[in-house]
Amino acid sequence: MDQIMETREADKQHELYLRRIKSLKELQKIDDRIYEKKLQLHQEPQELEEKERDLAQQQQDIERYQERVAHLREQELQLRRSMEEESERLRKSRDKLSDVQNEREYNAVTREIDSIEKMAQPREAERVTLLDEQRRIESIIEDREPDYLALKAEVEEKRQSLNAKMAVVSRELEADRAEREAKCADVPAPILERYEFIRKRLEHPVIVSLSEAVCPSCHIALPPQTFNELLRGIDIKNCPSCQRIIVWRDHYIADDPDAQAAVAREQEAGRHPAKRTTMGRSAALDKGDYKEEREDVGFVSSGEDDEELRRMGDIESTLDSMSTMANVSDLTDMTEMTGLADLTDDSEDSEHDK
Repeated sequence: MDQIMETREADKQHELYLRRIKSLKELQKIDDRIYEKKLQLHQEPQELEEKERDLAQQQQDIERYQERVAHLREQELQLRRSMEEESERLRKSRDKLSDVQNEREYNAVTREIDSIEKMAQPREAERVTLLDEQRRIESIIEDREPDYLALKAEVEEKRQSLNAKMAVVSRELEADRAEREAKCADVPAPILERYEFIRKRLEHPVIVSLSEAVCPSCHIALPPQTFNELLRGIDIKNCPSCQRIIVWRDHYIADDPDAQAAVAREQEAGRHPAKRTTMGRSAALDKGDYKEEREDVGFVSSGEDDEELRRMGDIESTLDSMSTMANVSDLTDMTEMTGLADLTDDSEDSEHDK
């Protein structure tokens, strides 16, 4: 009779535990939306600023190239004028040849013509170089201008729509905050304080579900006693390493038939090892599962390295110890064996009494 009463009491505590987990999950869903909207309010203007800086840099580069082209054009214009002046001097010098009176004048005019022609040759080469450089820079401007114009249009469009978009997100954020305040009333004060304490000090999320004895956030293995208590689903537990609230997978999806069906399909398809089969409140991993795990991961050595064999032997001994601890038919008896029967969550007991 006493055992039946204890079982009924455990069932009531488990139902209360599931209701609290559901309330915390709903609270975290609201916090997820608030987190995303805050991130959006921060990132959207920041992305616009980055695009504006990129646009300003591209505009500065194009303007610098345009200034360079204008300078080259000015140089080429001055050089062309000088060449035209020299060409006029050359024409006049050649006209003088018909008016020479003696050999000395002829030689003087001839030297003048040679001098003008020698000066014209490097100027022509310099003008060709200026024109080539001008065409090269104009080609760069032509290649960059489409990207610049596309970015400019994108920035202008984003700038125009940002204010309206941020106003909508701000209104949604206020609505989420009001919903969160109402949802907090459904969570007992001590549990809510614990949740808020974790949320303010750690990155998202606060609650994580486990499908094995390892925290999915910090990837640290749970102590066997903590894991066994987690399977019972009576008290809300925290990861000893990262302090996040941890929930066994089956308890986490107890109110979600779609998630339960998905887990069942994965198990049917053989995606989970045998030791990760669905567990009830009073179930634990038995010794056979640990043996099968050891065969899967290949704990048997080739025998060529004695040191490696000793190390693997230590691992198997540790696993056997964990298996023995887990191979208890009733987890309630195990709690009594470890002397932790009186270590319960005062806040949850008070809530249950209510």
